[in-house]
Amino acid sequence: MIVVPPGPVSFSADVLPIFRSGCDGVGCHIGFQASGVDLSTYTATVNSVGVQYGETIVKPGDGSNSALVDKLTSSPEFGQRMPIGTQLSATDIEIIRTWIDEGASNN
Repeated sequence: MIVVPPGPVSFSADVLPIFRSGCDGVGCHIGFQASGVDLSTYTATVNSVGVQYGETIVKPGDGSNSALVDKLTSSPEFGQRMPIGTQLSATDIEIIRTWIDEGASNN
Protein backbone atom coordinates (compact mmCIF):
# COMPACT_ATOMS: atom_id res chain seq x y z
CA MET A 1 0.00 0.00 0.00
CA ILE A 2 1.37 3.40 -1.00
CA VAL A 3 0.89 6.04 1.68
CA VAL A 4 1.80 9.65 0.95
CA PRO A 5 1.91 12.04 3.93
CA PRO A 6 -1.26 14.14 4.30
CA GLY A 7 -1.11 17.73 3.10
CA PRO A 8 1.50 19.13 0.78
CA VAL A 9 4.65 17.06 0.46
CA SER A 10 7.62 18.93 1.91
CA PHE A 11 11.00 18.94 0.19
CA SER A 12 12.93 19.31 3.45
CA ALA A 13 10.84 16.94 5.59
CA ASP A 14 9.77 14.31 3.07
CA VAL A 15 11.86 14.36 -0.13
CA LEU A 16 15.38 15.29 1.01
CA PRO A 17 15.52 12.46 3.60
CA ILE A 18 14.73 9.99 0.78
CA PHE A 19 17.58 11.40 -1.29
CA ARG A 20 19.96 11.32 1.67
CA SER A 21 19.20 7.69 2.46
CA GLY A 22 19.11 6.33 -1.09
CA CYS A 23 21.22 8.59 -3.31
CA ASP A 24 24.32 9.36 -1.26
CA GLY A 25 26.66 6.52 -2.19
CA VAL A 26 30.24 7.18 -3.26
CA GLY A 27 30.18 9.15 -6.49
CA CYS A 28 26.41 9.45 -6.53
CA HIS A 29 24.16 12.50 -6.14
CA ILE A 30 24.78 13.89 -2.63
CA GLY A 31 28.03 15.82 -2.65
CA PHE A 32 28.73 14.75 -6.23
CA GLN A 33 27.11 15.50 -9.56
CA ALA A 34 26.94 12.09 -11.19
CA SER A 35 25.54 12.59 -14.72
CA GLY A 36 24.94 16.26 -13.89
CA VAL A 37 22.54 15.50 -11.03
CA ASP A 38 23.05 16.91 -7.52
CA LEU A 39 20.29 16.08 -5.02
CA SER A 40 21.96 17.62 -1.96
CA THR A 41 19.77 20.75 -1.71
CA TYR A 42 16.51 22.09 -3.10
CA THR A 43 18.26 24.53 -5.44
CA ALA A 44 20.68 21.89 -6.70
CA THR A 45 17.85 19.41 -7.27
CA VAL A 46 15.52 21.67 -9.27
CA ASN A 47 18.42 23.10 -11.32
CA SER A 48 20.09 19.77 -12.11
CA VAL A 49 20.20 18.94 -15.80
CA GLY A 50 20.39 15.21 -16.44
CA VAL A 51 23.14 14.62 -19.01
CA GLN A 52 21.20 11.80 -20.68
CA TYR A 53 17.95 13.78 -20.78
CA GLY A 54 19.38 17.19 -21.70
CA GLU A 55 16.87 19.02 -19.50
CA THR A 56 16.21 19.77 -15.87
CA ILE A 57 15.25 16.61 -14.03
CA VAL A 58 12.26 18.23 -12.28
CA LYS A 59 9.28 19.56 -14.24
CA PRO A 60 7.17 21.31 -11.58
CA GLY A 61 3.56 20.17 -11.83
CA ASP A 62 4.43 17.14 -14.00
CA GLY A 63 5.98 14.35 -11.96
CA SER A 64 5.17 11.64 -14.47
CA ASN A 65 7.19 13.40 -17.17
CA SER A 66 10.09 14.44 -14.95
CA ALA A 67 13.43 12.73 -15.57
CA LEU A 68 13.90 12.37 -11.81
CA VAL A 69 10.85 10.12 -11.51
CA ASP A 70 11.69 8.30 -14.75
CA LYS A 71 15.11 7.26 -13.38
CA LEU A 72 13.44 5.74 -10.31
CA THR A 73 11.18 3.45 -12.35
CA SER A 74 11.96 -0.07 -13.49
CA SER A 75 12.43 0.92 -17.16
CA PRO A 76 13.86 4.44 -17.43
CA GLU A 77 14.15 6.07 -20.84
CA PHE A 78 17.96 6.23 -20.48
CA GLY A 79 20.44 4.07 -18.59
CA GLN A 80 19.54 2.03 -15.57
CA ARG A 81 17.21 2.44 -12.64
CA MET A 82 18.46 4.51 -9.74
CA PRO A 83 19.69 4.04 -7.12
CA ILE A 84 22.14 1.48 -8.47
CA GLY A 85 22.04 -1.85 -6.67
CA THR A 86 18.81 -1.14 -4.83
CA GLN A 87 15.54 0.63 -5.41
CA LEU A 88 13.39 3.11 -3.59
CA SER A 89 10.09 1.88 -2.22
CA ALA A 90 6.91 2.56 -4.19
CA THR A 91 5.92 4.94 -1.39
CA ASP A 92 9.17 6.91 -1.66
CA ILE A 93 8.77 7.21 -5.43
CA GLU A 94 5.18 8.37 -5.01
CA ILE A 95 6.25 10.98 -2.42
CA ILE A 96 8.77 12.38 -4.92
CA ARG A 97 6.22 12.29 -7.76
CA THR A 98 3.59 14.01 -5.58
CA TRP A 99 6.07 16.72 -4.53
CA ILE A 100 6.75 17.45 -8.20
CA ASP A 101 3.03 17.27 -9.11
CA GLU A 102 2.33 19.80 -6.34
CA GLY A 103 4.75 22.24 -7.98
CA ALA A 104 8.11 21.14 -6.51
CA SER A 105 8.02 23.80 -3.79
CA ASN A 106 10.94 24.72 -1.56
CA ASN A 107 9.13 23.84 1.64
